Amino acid sequence: MPQIYNSHDILIHASKTGSLDKVVLEAMSCGLPIITTSEAFVGTLDVLPKEANLMAEKIIQLKNAGKNLSLREIVVQNHNLSDLIKKIMENL
Repeated sequence: MPQIYNSHDILIHASKTGSLDKVVLEAMSCGLPIITTSEAFVGTLDVLPKEANLMAEKIIQLKNAGKNLSLREIVVQNHNLSDLIKKIMENL
């Protein structure tokens, strides 16, 4: 999957599921700029309303942004397997 993500410039995630979608975390791990409408990412990413004109403006803004490796660090620090196991064990 990293090869696929790295062959693109932006991930557009127009979802209103309210869930932390894996595809966004995978793209973040590759440093890919993200455009999302999912409230699950409030506080981590800029979350846009699902409005075409706002999304188009953000695409134009990010089209030449390049990789953002700070997004990868967010995934490494907050969504790693060791911490997930600890959280599961605490809730058992």
